[in-house]
Amino acid sequence: MMRSLLIVLCTITSMLFLSLVSNGVSTLADASSSTTGSSLEVIWYGGSAQDSVTPENDAVTHLQNSGVNVEKRARPLANLTDGKVVVIAAQYNNVFSSTEVDLLKNYVNDGGKLILVTDTDYFYCHPPPPDPPSTCAMEVSRNFGFGFDGDWGGGTIIPATGQSNHPIWKTPHALTSFSEWSSDARIPFILDKANVKVIGILTFDSVPLIVLNENPAYSGGKVLGTGYNMFLGMNGNWSMFDNIISFMLGRIIPFIAVNPNAIDFNENVQIELCAGSEPLHVLDAKITDPAGNSFFDVFADITILSNTCKLWNTNTDFSGLSTDIVGTYIVDVKTTNFSSSSKFGVPYGLSLFEGSSPSDMIADLNQGVTAVAETSNFIGFATFRWINPSGDPVRTEVVPLSVAGEKAVASDTFEPDAIGRWTVIADFGDEEEIVKTLDIRFNVIPESPLGALALIGSSLAALGGFVYFRQSRKNSYYWNATQK
Repeated sequence: MMRSLLIVLCTITSMLFLSLVSNGVSTLADASSSTTGSSLEVIWYGGSAQDSVTPENDAVTHLQNSGVNVEKRARPLANLTDGKVVVIAAQYNNVFSSTEVDLLKNYVNDGGKLILVTDTDYFYCHPPPPDPPSTCAMEVSRNFGFGFDGDWGGGTIIPATGQSNHPIWKTPHALTSFSEWSSDARIPFILDKANVKVIGILTFDSVPLIVLNENPAYSGGKVLGTGYNMFLGMNGNWSMFDNIISFMLGRIIPFIAVNPNAIDFNENVQIELCAGSEPLHVLDAKITDPAGNSFFDVFADITILSNTCKLWNTNTDFSGLSTDIVGTYIVDVKTTNFSSSSKFGVPYGLSLFEGSSPSDMIADLNQGVTAVAETSNFIGFATFRWINPSGDPVRTEVVPLSVAGEKAVASDTFEPDAIGRWTVIADFGDEEEIVKTLDIRFNVIPESPLGALALIGSSLAALGGFVYFRQSRKNSYYWNATQK
């Protein structure tokens, strides 16, 4: 009897245990399939290059380099709940179907974060007469309380009244304005005044350029609207982009920045890697120069704490590096989580040569000196100006630039004819000048063997004359003394 009772109790206990395990597994499965449990952070539809001039500045690549899990997709829209944030960029007249509109509404109503950005969409959809207008895809924004229109050439965005401390202006980059944009639509129509906040305005006329709808009915969802380059930036400037993405993701993304991003020969560049919401362990950092040579940093091990930054200086922290080649320098930082990259450039350079050797910036009077101007910008001419120690320009030469690999080169040779400090200028136009100084000295050391022999001979002759003169004076004194 006792044995049977034990068997029954064991059976019941096993059934209860299996039931609990089954319920736990079911709960975990439900959590992993929910929107918040998705490992995909950003889904991207549309263009992602900052501009056509620098197509390598791609937003999707930038996010990947910042440790963000992002996937680029093609229309039609589908499975939006795979991502925490959905970006829809520059759709022009590729109008959304009713099914796609419903997907967007449901996604936002269920807590999804949506970013709508327009480029020159409305210039093409609403052309001036007599061309007929068409429907712009971004009219979908009216479902979320605001409307785009127009095509504005550029200007400065500043915080709207009361928004200067909003995370979009403060985290991770502290911004007071933003000007790295061009030719984007504006947002003159605020349809849901109760829920749509204006975050950024144009200084020119205060028209909204960045808006945000955080309607409580969205269950934590958000919709942000702005222009294409107002969002992505231009020329490698990701500051506004990092801020918007960090705000919409709900976590601060790490970023790498270089300052300045263009220098003259051998000037210092500061490289800053900032951790976001989680610390970073840096494995190595390196810079690759335009010739393909790589230089690693001198630090063995680096940990960057959450919301702090690490700073490198190119003049001291990368052994053997010299920024004396015109072109682009690539910065790569590898962490345990991701690899991040940036770049800086030496767009213009001026070097002086004595013969085929680089000048030490001291030359002899009437010695030939060659100035070589280089640029990675393929402009037509370089103007050389030689200015004497009195400040007078004594030579001006306009020389065509010749393509040499990935840069353009021009040169000019001159023989400075006055002792003192000369100024040599290479003018590339558009207020881009490189200035060098050159000290000219009197040539006291003859350069030929014959000249050296002549100098020795003249010195001996002078010495012999001096000895004879002294001897002659001594003999004369002795003769006069004996005559007394």
